[in-house]
Amino acid sequence: MSRTAKSFLVASVAITTATVWGVHFIQAREEEAMYQGVIKDEARMRARAASKAASLPSASATSPSAIPSSYSGPQVSPPITSLNVRKAEYERNLALQASLEEEQGMERARREKEAFQREREDVRRAL
Repeated sequence: MSRTAKSFLVASVAITTATVWGVHFIQAREEEAMYQGVIKDEARMRARAASKAASLPSASATSPSAIPSSYSGPQVSPPITSLNVRKAEYERNLALQASLEEEQGMERARREKEAFQREREDVRRAL
């Protein structure tokens, strides 16, 4: 094997090794940064929940201590979302359905819209 071939082989192995190590290093740094973001998000969510709980009026009617000890059923608190919020969500979904009709063709959009409306009615009946 010639000297040029040997040097080329050594150089290509060195460059490949450096590339693999560099990619590994960058991925490890990104993974750590993403994990720190999750930790910060959890802390922010806990702080938001604590401040929200502090700002809400006393919910003695839905607290577990207000439920008789003889009650053995599930303890579910009522949904916090207001009717206006759900109505706005419904209107946004209808607008999305209208845009879907334009983008994907009328037949598929009509079927999906009917399925959405059936699902929405089921949710309303469940509430």
